[in-house]
Amino acid sequence: MRKWLTVGVCLLIAVLYFGLRIKSKYEFLHLPTAVSVELPGSRLIDSTKVFDLDSPLSWFWPEVGWVFAIPDPVQADRFFMFRIEYGERQPTVFMIDADCSTKKMTWYDTDEPNNVFPARDLYGQPVVAPDGKTYRRSSAQAAPPQKWMHEFCETDWTFERKAKAAE
Repeated sequence: MRKWLTVGVCLLIAVLYFGLRIKSKYEFLHLPTAVSVELPGSRLIDSTKVFDLDSPLSWFWPEVGWVFAIPDPVQADRFFMFRIEYGERQPTVFMIDADCSTKKMTWYDTDEPNNVFPARDLYGQPVVAPDGKTYRRSSAQAAPPQKWMHEFCETDWTFERKAKAAE
């Protein structure tokens, strides 16, 4: 009898643990809809998929991250980006200047030291993030996915710019 009780308790714990993980993962999968409602002018441009051995749920539901872009309403080739990953408390926020003629991007983030060149707006003033930090040229200028360059340069952002400007 005691053996069956132990098995039952272990089974109950396993069902609760995986049930809660499935629920949170399910809610995360519906996050793009919530973000597009909460952040006018945002567009989902990419997602990341990871297969994680220690998370059996990822074997069936591998989608774990979303990348959104919000166009600057004034500067045509400037985009504010944020990446939301499953399990992370805060999104990663950065800014990109996309040069569509040369197909190159310049990355800026708020974690660079003060001696690094800041991003400038049309009036020559440093671009400041909502948290009060200045966007500075990132020391790691990674090559962006080709999909992003296509999204920035070859799609129409008029609707998103108007939504952002009206905010």
